[in-house]
Amino acid sequence: MEMRTASDFESTLAAWAVGGIALSIIGTLVSLYLLYLIIRWGVRDGMRDAQRDIRDQREPLRQRASVARTDLPDMRAD
Repeated sequence: MEMRTASDFESTLAAWAVGGIALSIIGTLVSLYLLYLIIRWGVRDGMRDAQRDIRDQREPLRQRASVARTDLPDMRAD
């Protein structure tokens, strides 16, 4: 059985440290990219909802008079 020296231990420790740093950098980049995608999707969806809300508010005002005349029964007393 071979005994490890301090330099072997230090080199192994340094290799683990470099690997951990690299892994944390990769994880940070992946999480930032996912955050970017989520924010982009949320802003796009919010803008789409805002446009849809504006359209929904405009259309009933335009159609209200014509719909009221055709859909309601005739209430005149003849």
